Amino acid sequence: MGRDIVLAKIKKGGITAVVGGAVLMLIFGLITIGVMSDNADDGMGMIILFGLFALLGIVFIIMGIRNIVRPEKNVYLKNNPQLLEMADQLYSHIIYEDQYVLISDKVLANKKQPTQMTWLWDVYLIYLHTTSTNFIPTGSEYVIENRFPKNRVAINVLARGKKSKQELLNVLAQACPNARFGYSDEGLAYLQYMRNQDLRNIPNTPYYQGVPVQMQDNVQQ
Repeated sequence: MGRDIVLAKIKKGGITAVVGGAVLMLIFGLITIGVMSDNADDGMGMIILFGLFALLGIVFIIMGIRNIVRPEKNVYLKNNPQLLEMADQLYSHIIYEDQYVLISDKVLANKKQPTQMTWLWDVYLIYLHTTSTNFIPTGSEYVIENRFPKNRVAINVLARGKKSKQELLNVLAQACPNARFGYSDEGLAYLQYMRNQDLRNIPNTPYYQGVPVQMQDNVQQ
């Protein structure tokens, strides 16, 4: 089932965290021993520094073990309580797949990060977010804002051409009937407004019963 894929992904991340924490403690432990043997005067400072990194390593290990033993308690499930239900629906009804996304008749997911999922009708705003350092691009992703603020889906499109980005945008536009596009004051206001609406008043949801929210098509980057 789809939930098994998601839980396996969380467990894999837990293993990575445990290994990373152990390696961090080992490396800085060896560095501390080496510095102390060469210069005893710096011993106390290095012990304090090692203690800080050891604490960080322990945190990684604890978090990793928790994700391995109790993956259902992971932060992804706290941010999206319906994640496992979405996963079951998605992987049993996939109708579209490319290098970026998986889409069923009800769910959209980040293909490379299957813990990021949302109901199609819950997507309200999609925009391109870019970052740079010294005018050198360091990040570019389509951010998919949905009903739950902490359940943001981000699809990495760094080093992808304009045509590839536009093709992805077209796919998202067809899949998400309640979405607006582009980062703007109007888009953010719409996002907040839709999040406050009763699902029974939002078209294209399984719960729709009321007067439709006024929407418009505005597909742009």
